[in-house]
Amino acid sequence: MRKILNYIMIISLVVSSFAFSSPVLASISATVTGNGVRIRTSTDTNSLSNVITSVNSGTKLTVTNTSVGANNSCSKWFQINYNNQTAYICGEFVSLSTDTGVSVNDNLQVGYVTGTKVNVRTSPSTSSSVMETLNVGDRVNIISYSNNWYKILIHDDVAYITGDFVTTDPSSLLSNSEATSFKSYLQNQGFPTTYWGSLIVLHAKYPNWIFKAINTSLDWEASVTAESYVGTSLIYSSYDKGYYSLADGSYNSSNDTYNQIEPGWYAANSNTVAYYMDPRNNLSEKSIMMFEDWSYQSSYQTVEAVNQIIADTSYSSLASSFMSGASKYNISPIHSASRVRQEIGYSSVASTGESFVYEYDSVYKKGNGQTYTGIYNFYNIGAFAYKRPAIAGLIWANGGENGTETSYGRPWKTRESSIEGGMNYLASKYINAGQYTTYFQRFNVAPTATHTKYTYQYMTNIMAPRSEAIKTYNSYVDLSILDKNLVFYIPYYSNMPEKTILTKSANSNNYLSSISVNGIKLENFTQDVTTYEYGVDASTSSVTVGATKISASSNVSGTGTISLNSTRTTANIVVTAENNTSRTYSIVFVKNTSSTPNTDTGSTPDIDDSDKNTDTNIPVVTSLNPDDIMNKSSYKHDDYYITGLTIKSSIGDFKSKITSIENKSNITIRDKNGGTKASGNFATGDVVTINSNNKSKNYTAVVLGDNNGDGTINLVDLLRIQKRLLKSINLDGAYWKAADVNNDNNVTLVDLLRVQKHILGNITIE
Repeated sequence: MRKILNYIMIISLVVSSFAFSSPVLASISATVTGNGVRIRTSTDTNSLSNVITSVNSGTKLTVTNTSVGANNSCSKWFQINYNNQTAYICGEFVSLSTDTGVSVNDNLQVGYVTGTKVNVRTSPSTSSSVMETLNVGDRVNIISYSNNWYKILIHDDVAYITGDFVTTDPSSLLSNSEATSFKSYLQNQGFPTTYWGSLIVLHAKYPNWIFKAINTSLDWEASVTAESYVGTSLIYSSYDKGYYSLADGSYNSSNDTYNQIEPGWYAANSNTVAYYMDPRNNLSEKSIMMFEDWSYQSSYQTVEAVNQIIADTSYSSLASSFMSGASKYNISPIHSASRVRQEIGYSSVASTGESFVYEYDSVYKKGNGQTYTGIYNFYNIGAFAYKRPAIAGLIWANGGENGTETSYGRPWKTRESSIEGGMNYLASKYINAGQYTTYFQRFNVAPTATHTKYTYQYMTNIMAPRSEAIKTYNSYVDLSILDKNLVFYIPYYSNMPEKTILTKSANSNNYLSSISVNGIKLENFTQDVTTYEYGVDASTSSVTVGATKISASSNVSGTGTISLNSTRTTANIVVTAENNTSRTYSIVFVKNTSSTPNTDTGSTPDIDDSDKNTDTNIPVVTSLNPDDIMNKSSYKHDDYYITGLTIKSSIGDFKSKITSIENKSNITIRDKNGGTKASGNFATGDVVTINSNNKSKNYTAVVLGDNNGDGTINLVDLLRIQKRLLKSINLDGAYWKAADVNNDNNVTLVDLLRVQKHILGNITIE
């Protein structure tokens, strides 16, 4: 499973204009430890206007960033996801934990492995089960130390590793003068200090190795975002769904299923991409081989080394073809053989020349039904966009359906021509185009690369560079050539976090598929609409509310018997997703005095009686209902929202226009936190209540572009759309409508571009 990506992703062009510097961290489950702890929209404690709510001890939260900073009021602020919006809480009153309940924070001590094949175990005993093995240079995040065992956090698990092969002071492996000299070298190269520990450990064992720092000049989070675009980075189906992307095109929230991007392969989420993309997670003696130059080094890249890689395969007799290609195209035969081994394994249809039928594929509109035989493609070049990718690659190797394309010696009718032709292709398209390491072929971020950044990437398997590197390492071990002057070109990015950890992302699906009242489903239910009005007879004393969740991992509360003790009773059904984000569906049961109940109207509920201001909500007799008034106004609206608003829309102007239509109407406007707004401009989430002719109607304000409800259009709104496209946050209701700035009933890259242009002053959203 490989494919060449040669399309330009619009999102990479968008994010390059802005530097999003917040660290890419896995979400951390957390528990509030104090009472009355405020959740705010910012860390400013000098105002109450940014307070969303207060929470008490035991409240569960999802922390998304522990490196927000400090101020005089709080020594450490945490960024959280609260009701699908970015918020902040003082970390002094929050306990962070992994799923195993072990307290962790962003300042775990870092250790470095000093041995090869060091076991990571389930408990501090050599008789316990081995979870995986680590190698020289690997980093570990240390929780505690006892009896020569380090308790560590590795991926999503707590584990143990012996202290015999871990150091927290890499410099101690060198003499004082060597340590000083090598640190000076690393500094002069430009390596960030977070790279130093692993490189010092590697230098201590392999003093002849040469490390070259490559400054990509690219923002880290922007790069991760671009590489997380669905279809760019894939993970095999055998891995946990927690590593899969929840973005559109990968995840279907309506039925809680993931889409295969290619047979057996799914889109990786941004946490997974960040971990495998982070060079610091690949600085072990094995995986560092992904940074070695692919040019031919005749002194140690020998036919014997190639034989070590392909010895047990169906193409074990073809080492001479790799050596011939190395001489002709100045390309490493070791890395070439490792690439073939990664692509083909022992054998495949791409290496046997067997007959195959190029069947028609209705999805990709390819296939002529003809039979082909005697074609080879050892590198799976062109193997994508078809139901059987390897077959698409063989058609490419044939020079197209009719064999008319002859570049790189095609058609490849022999195994030898496929190997040498593939090496010619790799040299021409990648190595000579600035993508001269395995890493740069997977992640096109090299400053010298000629292709557009994040495009024209050889492979989509997010783990492929590491797999190829290990094959190269094993060959070098067998031939005893690890002591050579191997040169590694290691990239770094701007605004990198202290570390990235491979963690499974919890599912964010907090939707319902249906709501029922007394066993009858609401006919007009839509999963994105969260407010409903339901008419019942005046004599009804209770109803039974039911709900069906979409995701099996979510929890539902608020269903069951609801007592109707007043003329208007609100039932709130709360759906809490696996990642602790919640969505509330509200049904307002209205007792009708008429003989025929108006059941399931789907209109927006009024504010609860307990919240009403008796001074401003006294019914008066007028001739126009709220709907009549809004229909006569110039404001765009529907039953739920006022959508024709901009950041310059004045509350005073709105009131004047409404009262000019019906002077006996009464208008109340409250912000998203419930506070009354008498003047100023509208913000998304403001609730407009119009009382007229003994009727009361609520509308939620939608200010185009303002999708976080602060009344402005800024970088926060841009970032929220970006995260919505990657499904790392949800935008619902008014906030979703505000993000749809081009009014096409969808939130896409076009909206992202328009917000960007507004911020830059190129257009005005209105």
